[in-house]
Amino acid sequence: MNAMNEKISAIGVVPVIKLNHPERDAAALGKALCAGGVPVAEITFRAAGADTAIKPICWWARAPSPPPPRSTR
Repeated sequence: MNAMNEKISAIGVVPVIKLNHPERDAAALGKALCAGGVPVAEITFRAAGADTAIKPICWWARAPSPPPPRSTR
């Protein structure tokens, strides 16, 4: 078993994610998953914007601190 498979196996669960509003919800979901000890997820591409969700969720899986605030402009 390779290192990634070993880590996923140790976590014990891989949540399947489908976000209707990824630009709004992805960062908070990533933060919550990591805080709960689940730094892994499968993001489905059944909804538009799934690719938008990947970057903020991945950021939290590697983050030592919160991301900078997003511009409101």
